[in-house]
Amino acid sequence: MSKEYYEEAQSKSSSSYIQFTPKSLARTYGVILKFEDEKVKQFQVHFEIEVICMEQLNLKEYKFEIFKKQVYFNQKAPETVIDELAERCGNTLYPLQLKINRIGQALEILNHDDIRARWNKEKINLRQCYSGNPYDKMIDSMDKILNNPSETEHILLEHDWFIKLFFAPIYDFNGSLKVDQVFSLPLIPYKLPVKYQIIQSIKNHLTRDGVIQITRKGNCIDTRSENDIKKGNIISITKDEKLTMGTINLEYLLYKNSPMVDSIVGECSLNFASNNYKKLKVEIYNLKEKLPKPRI
Repeated sequence: MSKEYYEEAQSKSSSSYIQFTPKSLARTYGVILKFEDEKVKQFQVHFEIEVICMEQLNLKEYKFEIFKKQVYFNQKAPETVIDELAERCGNTLYPLQLKINRIGQALEILNHDDIRARWNKEKINLRQCYSGNPYDKMIDSMDKILNNPSETEHILLEHDWFIKLFFAPIYDFNGSLKVDQVFSLPLIPYKLPVKYQIIQSIKNHLTRDGVIQITRKGNCIDTRSENDIKKGNIISITKDEKLTMGTINLEYLLYKNSPMVDSIVGECSLNFASNNYKKLKVEIYNLKEKLPKPRI
């Protein structure tokens, strides 16, 4: 038996296990995000996050609830007043309920009304505790976003790194061992995500029995200039023929008998002709000893 035939057979056997049926699953994940650019050599964000499949809505969709715990910046809890305010604003988003389709992709937020009610209550407390610029500006900005469901959904589904990576459409194989996808990543915060062309492949892990490895690897295909990407322009307005480069390389691991991701490890980058760059390294691990506690 040739090596190529053996590898193909291994991949085909693993693909038969990759059905997304997460009903009743509940897990806690540890998340580490390491950001780097030409100005900041490393800025780390880490937190724990609970992911719970609450129910199956129909044959193709599931309802998930997510609860994010304390966020740490470079190993420390928020220390400045503005960081404390940002955290309190962000906390009103959780618990967050999402509709997830059969290929593992987040489709929409299901509890807009709950989020808005939490925010309207917390907003009163925040205005009593924080006043003057830039605090008023942050509160007003959050108020504008959360009173616009479509904008709230866009920011969370397209700009939250955990949601973007964890709820990527990794179960979209359609019987093929390799799948081409266009995958957008928020390397410039709150601007139009950057497009990457990736190839997703699946195989049995070489050394860990019962583990499936999904690799998502590719290159930047965004044709916009550095200036346009940073401004968030949809198309290139600046006359600059120098191409933007970048790569993505992510490895997802899951067990054959468990339909939800066990870990995600990898990195993505964006490199401009000016030598400016953006880079993210990600580590997401299932904390098996920390099952989510039931919430009333």
